[in-house]
Amino acid sequence: MQSINIVNDILMKNREILKTLCASGNIVVERRTLLALGFDPSNFTSIFITVSRKIYYLCYDFAFSPTMEKGTHKALVVTRWKDLPKFDPWLDRHS
Repeated sequence: MQSINIVNDILMKNREILKTLCASGNIVVERRTLLALGFDPSNFTSIFITVSRKIYYLCYDFAFSPTMEKGTHKALVVTRWKDLPKFDPWLDRHS
């Protein structure tokens, strides 16, 4: 049970960081800035993939998506879950 509490603490800290950064809307944040704030990108609650194949990692009701710059992940787009495009796997079929 103790390890569940540790993971949940990390997730809640990540969520608070994303919430603070995203207070006035979607934002692009440098990876090093997030890491300096104590953000742990390896802990998230789920993954959301858009129809255009963009990957968002969710931390409860906030999401982040790495952006590529010169072949490396230098920044993350931070957004709220409600601002992501809605996708229904039962209705949106791609062959």
